[in-house]
Amino acid sequence: MLKLRSNQEEPIRIAIEYFREKKPKPSLIVLPTAWGKSILTACVAKETNDKLLIVQPSKELLEQNYNKYVTLCGGNNASIYSASCNSKQISQITYATIGSIKNIGKEFKELGFTKMLIDEAHLYPREADSMLGTFLSDSEITHVLGITATPIKLQQGYDRDGNTISKLVMLTSRSKLGN
Repeated sequence: MLKLRSNQEEPIRIAIEYFREKKPKPSLIVLPTAWGKSILTACVAKETNDKLLIVQPSKELLEQNYNKYVTLCGGNNASIYSASCNSKQISQITYATIGSIKNIGKEFKELGFTKMLIDEAHLYPREADSMLGTFLSDSEITHVLGITATPIKLQQGYDRDGNTISKLVMLTSRSKLGN
């Protein structure tokens, strides 16, 4: 049985409560490197009775998160949907890479998925026409919770004279376009 560290209990509780809310706004939990985000992912998945999609940016993180869930929770209700893992199975708890699911959002909608947890959320573009944006639009997922150790990202923009500049942007701030 897993014994959580004291600093792990509150973020896990908050994440579980988030997925129980009726109409939440997309949210972000920032946790330091080596905090145990795969433990948070497993604990949240274990506590849900709903279908949950857990998205990772790479095969390595997917395998780490999936294996942690199987180790801590048994994994009978979990599967992997990722071409890089040679597996395209959907179950109550589905671990996926965005490149493998980007064009099948409607399928996840038809299967009743309304909840998504995004690992390494800072790596995903915020634009509506990105892989994640397209998937979210097609799937109509209502509960989107990101986790990351990096709450900022470097974005390219333009100054008043039209020159290209780089700026640090908090993931929680909205752009002028609303994304």
